[in-house]
Amino acid sequence: MVGTVFLLQLERLLSFTLSHAVNLLYWDQWDFYTPLFDHLSPWRTFTWQLGAPRLGAGLVVTSAVAGLTRWDSRAQALAMVGIVSAAALAALWLKRALAGRLAVSDAVIPVLFLSIAQHETLLGATDLSHGPVPLLLAVLIALAWLHPRPTVRYGLVLVLDFLAIYTAFGFFLGLLTPALLALDAYGEARAGRRRAAAGAALACGIAVLSLASFFVGYRFDAGVAGFRFPYEKPWAYPWYAALMFANVFGLKAHDGVAAAIAGPGVVLCVAAVLAAHLWRMVRGDEGEARASRAIVILAGFSLLFAAGAAVGRVQLGSETADSSRYYLYLLTGVLALYLHLLAVKQVWPRRSGMAVLLAASVVAGFHTTRLDRDTIDHVSNGKAAWRDCYLRTEDVEGCDAATAFLVYPRNGAADLKSRLEYLKRNRLNLYAGPP
Repeated sequence: MVGTVFLLQLERLLSFTLSHAVNLLYWDQWDFYTPLFDHLSPWRTFTWQLGAPRLGAGLVVTSAVAGLTRWDSRAQALAMVGIVSAAALAALWLKRALAGRLAVSDAVIPVLFLSIAQHETLLGATDLSHGPVPLLLAVLIALAWLHPRPTVRYGLVLVLDFLAIYTAFGFFLGLLTPALLALDAYGEARAGRRRAAAGAALACGIAVLSLASFFVGYRFDAGVAGFRFPYEKPWAYPWYAALMFANVFGLKAHDGVAAAIAGPGVVLCVAAVLAAHLWRMVRGDEGEARASRAIVILAGFSLLFAAGAAVGRVQLGSETADSSRYYLYLLTGVLALYLHLLAVKQVWPRRSGMAVLLAASVVAGFHTTRLDRDTIDHVSNGKAAWRDCYLRTEDVEGCDAATAFLVYPRNGAADLKSRLEYLKRNRLNLYAGPP
């Protein structure tokens, strides 16, 4: 059952991507492809900063895919599908490690992970660093925490943590890892295992150094003109975060009561799960602590991202919380809820909570809202029309006007015309050949 749902959802997402993706760089891609345009070294590519985050492992993978496909934007979208599919498989592996063999209800994992609700990530400014790679790293770090051998466990966690810190908003995983390692050291010391405590403390120190290295040469850039903190309406922060979680289940800011109930409800549930498992780590036995570390990583990552997005974007208006670009970051919180419910011992709380979560997830996984459909058509058709116009006329402003569609903001930093000429000289992207 789980395998069948996985394959059906994967086929649906691949068909959607192949039908709507257009081979044309779009919006932020003209900026974060700078290391490719300028032929920068792998390390400078890894540490490249665009806006607030660095792009890290995602941009390295983007460079590799671009080199193999003549910068084909559709290939980048298909690479995203592959990475999210790997994250879904890792999530199923995590569930099996925590709660035993697969069950029919586990089909909810591919339903959510392979949903068309992530359409903006696939069709817009396709960025492997923004969503897919951080999602995969979050699930892999949760899995790494389950390894029984401390040396292997800490080694895996530290490597994955370093990659996450430099990969867009995977940075928030870097805030969680030192805290979990410090709790590990505390637990080992309390149990009288001094050598193990020293190992955990050493790993904690390395994690702190990894986090500190991120800020070497870093410049603060909120990515929003006129950014201000604190915002004059502080209650807007939790409301914005709540709307982001409501959007995971297909409820938009304009849906009124439904979004107003579902969004805060999900945030509170994820926060409660995070608090409960942090407490288990402090007070529970080693078996409980191992499972709790994984759930804390998943729940903490989604909540920290939601808080960061609220601080950075709230001034743009609550409707921007509906962006499907945030979808993949919030999945880890929903996965944490699901894994927690599986471990609840009381029958009725477990069954009722699971029923609500599964029903909402299935509806969200298969239903595409009118707003999403309009966005999909606007971006896909607009990119195709602009590309066809430019290949005929090579007039940026003329195609902006003729199609009523922009592929790059007019106040952007990149010289769009010179970059289009670069693509033409090297027969890349829209000049690589017919679709």
